[in-house]
Amino acid sequence: MSKEDLVFKRNKDGQIVPRIVELTENKEITILPITFGEFQELTAQMKNGLLPTEISLKVLKEHLIEPKLDDDDLKNLKPMISNLILMKILSYSSISQEEAPEDDIKKSLPKEKSTIMAG
Repeated sequence: MSKEDLVFKRNKDGQIVPRIVELTENKEITILPITFGEFQELTAQMKNGLLPTEISLKVLKEHLIEPKLDDDDLKNLKPMISNLILMKILSYSSISQEEAPEDDIKKSLPKEKSTIMAG
C-alpha cells in the first residue's frame, strides 16, 4: 500500500482536491471530504453539546463546494436532498459503511479550478 492509497489527493498548493459526484440522475455536486482530523473535531464538538443538526449544517457549509449555499439556503434545504449530500460527503470521506465507488466519482476538478474554489 502506498501513501496515495491512504491520504486524499492534493493539488500543487497542498489543498485537498474537490470531487464532482452524481447526486441524482444527471445532477452533479462538488464536494470535499472530511479528513480524519476534522472528523475528530466534529466528534469532540458533538460530545461538548453541539447538536447533530448543527454538525450537519457545518459539514454541508464546509464540504459542499458547488452549488455554494449560504446559511439561509442550508436551513431551507429539502431534507431528502440534504441527506443525500451528506451521504455523498461521508461516502467520499470513507466514513460511511460503504466506500465511495470509483464509478461514483465523475472526475477531479482541474487544478486551476480546485485552487480557486478551495481558497
